Amino acid sequence: MGNRHLALDNVTVDAAFFDEVVEIASRNRKGIRDLSGCSFEGATFLAGCRFGGCSFPRGANFIHASFDSPDFRNASFGDEVDFTGAEFVGTTRFENCTFGNHVKFGNCKFTGPINFGGATIGDGAIFWQSDFSDTAAFGDARFGSLVNWTFANFRSEASFSSARFGDGADFSRTQFHDFANFSAGYFGVAAQFSNVKFNGVTKFRRRIFARGALFSSTAFRGDTSFEQASFEGGDVTFVGADVVCRNFSLEGITFTRAVHITVDARSVSFKSTRFLNGGHVRMNGPSELDIEDASFPQPFMISSEVALGTTVRSVARADLSGLALSEVDLNGCRFVGSHNLDKLQIQATERPFSFMSTTRFGVKRMVIAEELELRKALHPQGLAEGQSGVTDEQVASIYRQLRKGREDRKDEPGAADFYYGEMLMRMRAAHTSRAERVIIGAYWLISGFGLRASRAFVAFLIAVTAGTAIIALCGLSPDSRGAPRYSLLDATLIALKSCLGWQSPSAVNVMGEYISLALRFVGPVLLGLCALAIRGRIKRG
Repeated sequence: MGNRHLALDNVTVDAAFFDEVVEIASRNRKGIRDLSGCSFEGATFLAGCRFGGCSFPRGANFIHASFDSPDFRNASFGDEVDFTGAEFVGTTRFENCTFGNHVKFGNCKFTGPINFGGATIGDGAIFWQSDFSDTAAFGDARFGSLVNWTFANFRSEASFSSARFGDGADFSRTQFHDFANFSAGYFGVAAQFSNVKFNGVTKFRRRIFARGALFSSTAFRGDTSFEQASFEGGDVTFVGADVVCRNFSLEGITFTRAVHITVDARSVSFKSTRFLNGGHVRMNGPSELDIEDASFPQPFMISSEVALGTTVRSVARADLSGLALSEVDLNGCRFVGSHNLDKLQIQATERPFSFMSTTRFGVKRMVIAEELELRKALHPQGLAEGQSGVTDEQVASIYRQLRKGREDRKDEPGAADFYYGEMLMRMRAAHTSRAERVIIGAYWLISGFGLRASRAFVAFLIAVTAGTAIIALCGLSPDSRGAPRYSLLDATLIALKSCLGWQSPSAVNVMGEYISLALRFVGPVLLGLCALAIRGRIKRG
């Protein structure tokens, strides 16, 4: 019988009745039952109704219909199929279905699991304000352009793994309460996720975005990963995005627009991420940040507050030419292999590096993690040989660049500890010649590389004491009876005057003259090193 105007509006349809409807429907050339033009508005389909293998090439009307565990597997729909306001109870199956353009699932309610796996859905599909109470699976589905998911509500797990979307897919103001999986697959131009709330684990791993992806004011409340996602046009916006979770990853992404994100996550990864047009990431809680192999060619700020305890694990091999770090902890940060380290800006009200003495009685100074690693490797119970992975030359280079960066900004006091570390590593480096090592060692011993005024002053006192003793013993001219004409106090005064560059008195003999000459050279040098150390700590640019 023909079914061009078959209408079952507001009718309750059980499995047997629906089988009869299908049986009497006309067949197309391929022998498939053709239910085109049928109207089921407000109908109630009881359990067991199977639409699988049916064809609706000229559309169908299921507005406000109710379904109990419907099976639409392998069904074929033309344009303008309308499920607006329909309710689906139990397991709903649309696997491998084909829909034409403008299919409407707006304001639908799915109270059981739903599966669109492998389905093909044409342009202009509408899922606006639909509610998914149970798992929603759209894995490997194919969507055309301008698919509208705005205000949809996914209360359980939602999977779009390997699904492909045409241009203009719009998820604005959608809510995902559980795991949202967008791994792999493809989005066309201008994918919209503005004001979306992801309350569970969210994955966009290996997802390809053509151009113009928008995540403005998006909220991420569960572990979030964009690892190895690809933005082919490079045009993606995270302005106003708010992240509160344990793990947040933007690994391997290239951003051509400025990125502005507020992040409160225990672990944040920007490994191999490229921020080509600058931006600002504000850390809003205790976090561990990893930016290995990342690139910051334009001004980019990562900021926090001292009380929050944001730490940076590594900037190894990263391009830091535009990066500024504000109030972050660099105690355990690895710098080896980083580029443009001298251009890294470190803004801190407290010392960002470990502040400690590397010897038992030494003065405390800022020490980077690589030096501590080297020292641990030298300890009898430290790292195994070769396990440290860095050399003295590499650590010296890191200190040199950190020192240069401070000096370029006229912050000589801030550069002092880095200079000390650089010289110490040069003294220990395998490629340093023996003569250079001796000179640097003497410089370290006498004045702490011109940074330890106390050492220079102690060396000055030792020089005066030694000079006094020698002059008193054998440096004074005897009188006619062979006895010294001057006391120990006189010898001390002679030594002090010599150290200060004054002319020695005639009371000294040849030995005394030599001692006085040596003191006239050593004394001013040591006093100069003492003054240099004080100046290095207090000089203003």
